Amino acid sequence: MIELNRGPRERLPRLELRREDPEDVERLSAALERLVPLGLRVRTADVYPLLGFERPDGGDDVLEMAPAAARAAAAGRRRREGRAGDDEDADADRAIAEQAR
Repeated sequence: MIELNRGPRERLPRLELRREDPEDVERLSAALERLVPLGLRVRTADVYPLLGFERPDGGDDVLEMAPAAARAAAAGRRRREGRAGDDEDADADRAIAEQAR
């Protein structure tokens, strides 16, 4: 195109387009699901862009885990941690309170 517009050139400009490889969302989600309960601290500000989401503003409607799902998640966490004898209601209340933050 340059030769057609400007005539023959000894050296032509070179154009390189670089793009970042997309994140593997399933792999990232699986890693977070396994590592966060083990104590890995991850900033939500780092995770939102990797998943392709923007951080919600204070007035935005957001998807949240239903209280029944929070109770099930708390029960699963208790089983994994070997705390099956703990008070289920207190554990579920803690999970729901964590969600509210």
